[in-house]
Amino acid sequence: SHLYWGENGPADHYCGSLKNVDKKLLPLGFDEFNQARKPGYFGWPFFIGPNESYPDYSFEKKEVMGVFDPSKAINHFKENTGIEELPPTQKPLIWYSHPPSKDFPSLGSGGASAVGGPVYYHNDSRSNEGLPKSFNHHWFIADYARGWVKMVELDNNENLVEIKDFPTSHRFQTPTNIKFNEAGQLFVLQYGRGGWDPDNGGSLVRISHRIDGGLAGNQMIAARPLRGLPPKHPGTALMGRFNCVACHQPGGTLIGPSLEMIVDRYADLPTRKTYLKGQIKKGSKGIWGEVHAMPPHDFLKDEQVEEIVDALFQLKLINHEARNLPPILASPPSPNYPGTGPAELVDGITGDPENLKSDWLGFEGEDLVATIDFGKTISVEELGLSSCQVTSAGVFLPPTVEFSVSLNGKDFKSVATTTTEVPKKKSVDTRILSTKIKEVKARHLRVHAKNLGTIPDWHQAKGRKAWLFIDEILVNPQRSRKNHR
Repeated sequence: SHLYWGENGPADHYCGSLKNVDKKLLPLGFDEFNQARKPGYFGWPFFIGPNESYPDYSFEKKEVMGVFDPSKAINHFKENTGIEELPPTQKPLIWYSHPPSKDFPSLGSGGASAVGGPVYYHNDSRSNEGLPKSFNHHWFIADYARGWVKMVELDNNENLVEIKDFPTSHRFQTPTNIKFNEAGQLFVLQYGRGGWDPDNGGSLVRISHRIDGGLAGNQMIAARPLRGLPPKHPGTALMGRFNCVACHQPGGTLIGPSLEMIVDRYADLPTRKTYLKGQIKKGSKGIWGEVHAMPPHDFLKDEQVEEIVDALFQLKLINHEARNLPPILASPPSPNYPGTGPAELVDGITGDPENLKSDWLGFEGEDLVATIDFGKTISVEELGLSSCQVTSAGVFLPPTVEFSVSLNGKDFKSVATTTTEVPKKKSVDTRILSTKIKEVKARHLRVHAKNLGTIPDWHQAKGRKAWLFIDEILVNPQRSRKNHR
């Protein structure tokens, strides 16, 4: 009988069409989780969050006349065709903005985008795959930007008791919708980390009740770090903590410009770091021609902003002519090491051998055979493949990599083969196996990286299937670097 929803607020200190209004008079841009027990007025556009008032502004006099009273707000604007005296303003159940919340600290900080889901009601007559009884009468909520799903415990009178973390070790990625099926299983729709590309983490997650009392997740995607940035830099950690990736991807446009676009645009500006620190702190809009505004991050300390900007200018992406052209694979990678699918092989980011779970495509005892369609005929002069060896995990470099080209996608001609001696002593090794060739015209490229097959006799796991890990196919990287910018 009650209605529950999530509501996205504007940017902090949003003034809209108001002119000459002191920023101190404008409230933060709260996101809200609301509960309606009966028809009522829920604040907008006069109030936001915990009934904080926007200025009562006279457009005729172009000045602030005061603030609105949440117990008896008067809509005196001439454009109003409805009632003037509004019902008492209903305060949301939960509210939060970009700085850390004093009222609800467990919600974190950074970008915000509230997603309201359903209230779970346990039914003993349902399938035992539904969520357990301990989840009964909990409202499921999420935040797209912060990447979490939480539960709001409600008492018998529908009042908030406690906000709880959803008990899973998995990190959700940009959740956009939450539903339960008739069996009581939880479904979470994830937008992923790469916009509309299905290879970049978008998925539908189903979570069921295990027989041992735990939760089992299907199609859960592992959290992905800010790849391309220095992994141990404190600025990289801060970008993850404050959810910069909800709007900015390393190499692809999402809501805002990619990190690569930002670096390229300001690379030659002598004051680039000072300028970007100011943009992060005060927010910005319209610089890239977009309608979306970046909210102010004035809650960040100066040293935190400096670390973020410093990490940004250490971004390392390889620009080449196969980038963002996902190949067709002859056989899929292991389900344990799928990366983000074929797009992983052409994202311009070389992987870290310490992070095999998310940076690579892994093949157990199988070769990699990948075919790329350039979409047009190009001149090919240099080819490469990024691979790694982690001896302790049974991961070895490919002994051979063959590159073949075609104009019609049917008749392929071998143009180069690289050979690699598998090192015995080097336990961790990352290499770009590259070769320069005499210029050849091609519309299609086929790459065949040979798996070692079985683990060598000198290894403690001798005789088992060897692993092959690949993370980037490169075409004309040198030439693309010259033409880039």
